[in-house]
Amino acid sequence: MSVGLTRKDLPPSTLALLAHLFASAGQSMLIYMSRVNGGFAYDASSVVCLQEGFKLLLAITNEVNEIRSRPRASQCGDWCAANLLPGFMAALHSNLVFLAHLYVSPPMFHLLSLCRVSVTGVLFRFVLQQELSVLQWISLVQLSLAIAGTCHIDAHSAADRTSEPDADWLTVMSLMLILAACSSLSSAHLLLRNQTHDLHLHLSAFLSSLMLYATLGTKRPLEGYNLPVYLLIITNSLMGAVLGRKPPLGFQLLGTVGSLMLAIGLSWLLSDFNGGGNFWRAALLSISALGLYYGDPKALYRSDAELMPFGRRHARQELPKMV
Repeated sequence: MSVGLTRKDLPPSTLALLAHLFASAGQSMLIYMSRVNGGFAYDASSVVCLQEGFKLLLAITNEVNEIRSRPRASQCGDWCAANLLPGFMAALHSNLVFLAHLYVSPPMFHLLSLCRVSVTGVLFRFVLQQELSVLQWISLVQLSLAIAGTCHIDAHSAADRTSEPDADWLTVMSLMLILAACSSLSSAHLLLRNQTHDLHLHLSAFLSSLMLYATLGTKRPLEGYNLPVYLLIITNSLMGAVLGRKPPLGFQLLGTVGSLMLAIGLSWLLSDFNGGGNFWRAALLSISALGLYYGDPKALYRSDAELMPFGRRHARQELPKMV
């Protein structure tokens, strides 16, 4: 009997999780590698527009195949009101990701992006009325303090900075994180109302990216593109259309931590990344906070006697009560 792990042995959620890991970390590395002299020789809004266009075409193909195999009632009634806002925020956020990589390295980008967990948690509690445990609130505070500690990192050593002032760097990162939280909130609201539809979201995101390119674009499509840009368009289009915009089950913890660690590893191999002591302290505190926030409450409150071999022998002994 073979003990090797094959593709058939992996559940679909595991395959989707691995795909999300490489897509998330790979996107940052490809954007960072596509820079020329600290900037972009191409128009980032045109890249986003092409990505969303290919995602829409693939989503239409999948939709047609599903309709042929299993006819169902039309869901096009109120797609505009339900999906326009999340699609616009997704397109705007994709454009801001390029802008953020002008100021920070991929590992720093993933570390600062963890702040979206704190913002989204607060929005979920007070807007969607989703209850949080006391342990989750403690983890959000710990995560926020860890991210705030990264502000002490020298920006010039964290990324190949140009002459922009620090205030602009903080403004861009704050805006990107707020938009990410708003996009997550809108998507969660759609899920609660059962009005989400992948095809509608792709269509809304494509129309929004087309509008942003028409408004902000300064160069023609494909002008200034290099090999990392083409790889970025292909990988993001395939991953976005095949996996959808919703992360697989269990992605919250494993995907977030895995993307950060994979980005650190790729940056270390390709660009000799060294974040310094403040970066590693913030990363370790953030990972522990994510474990407390997304971890299973039953597993977090298990006794250490169930986990440690030496504790099982004394598990039945009555211990003196603490006063």
